[in-house]
Amino acid sequence: MPETTVLGDAEVSASVVPTRGLSAVVARRYGVEQARNRVLVLVSLTEDEAPQTAAVSGQARDLRGVAQVLSFREVQTDGFIDYVAVATATPPDTLRFELDVADTSGQRTTLRFSRDLAP
Repeated sequence: MPETTVLGDAEVSASVVPTRGLSAVVARRYGVEQARNRVLVLVSLTEDEAPQTAAVSGQARDLRGVAQVLSFREVQTDGFIDYVAVATATPPDTLRFELDVADTSGQRTTLRFSRDLAP
């Protein structure tokens, strides 16, 4: 289930997906390695269902409090724009995410959420 929030007239959506569950085609599309200890973080910004460009940054923190900076990059596929990063965690664990998203006008929002990672 994605996390969502509003940024001006646009909707921000963020999802976390274990990379080991991705098909080889999807992993190649996003340029990620399938591994037990990695999750793909996907962020998108849409307005009236049309993709919008954004600047995305953030971090993930595990249950021990260890933080990792997420380096997002833009991936355009099939008319969509996703901002992708990879976080490392060994299941079972819980990652707490804090993602900052800015649109081209400079408006900003922050998504804060957590995801449990099953073994």
